[in-house]
Amino acid sequence: RLLLCDVPGSGPRLKELAENLLDRGLVGSVEVVESDRGLPDTVYDARLIVAAVSGGGALLDVDRLAPGTTV
Repeated sequence: RLLLCDVPGSGPRLKELAENLLDRGLVGSVEVVESDRGLPDTVYDARLIVAAVSGGGALLDVDRLAPGTTV
């Protein structure tokens, strides 16, 4: 399962990306979510998180990560 998460308003772009990945058979399932002030709960269910941010401030609450999660 692949989870794509980005800022509010990014849903249409992420859905298009998800459809392309599914059409090419690169993933089995994709979920698209948008962040708000922090990351959605579904992000903290992941065991591998790849993130790229352009602004300052804390985005990821490390206290909410499950033991063994790779960031």
